[in-house]
Amino acid sequence: MFAIKQWAFSLCAAMIACGIARMLLPKSSMEKMFRMVVSVFFIGCMLSPFILRNPALIFDPPDETRREIAQLSRRLSAVADEQALRIAKQNLERMLHENLKEKGIKVHAVTININTSGQNISADIVLDRAHEARHENLVEGLRSEFGFAVRLGYREA
Repeated sequence: MFAIKQWAFSLCAAMIACGIARMLLPKSSMEKMFRMVVSVFFIGCMLSPFILRNPALIFDPPDETRREIAQLSRRLSAVADEQALRIAKQNLERMLHENLKEKGIKVHAVTININTSGQNISADIVLDRAHEARHENLVEGLRSEFGFAVRLGYREA
């Protein structure tokens, strides 16, 4: 950003210098030549960052700024991971609720456990005690359908 400010300042200074020189030059046969030289000079000033490939236009932040950026990036990444994990849990809970509701099974609670370090997912589901007789079929059906471990608990309606 500093390099852009510096470039803009140099353009303004060149414009002012050219204007003052034009006003001081007496009217003569050299006036047309002077105007052309001034125009070429000003165009050269305008295009200098592109023609000269000035390395001053490259933004290279100080080490402290880099550390701050890296720290903010890690925090942002952690927040994004937490939000993604929360959304994944909510979606899995919703999908389990809908799946069991379609089968006519009353669900009291669903808790999704995701272990990100070991890549393990499991679900704890509390159902109505009336479905306890179908325990093994429900566990195997949910495990095969969703691909993760399911533990069922029961309570009275």
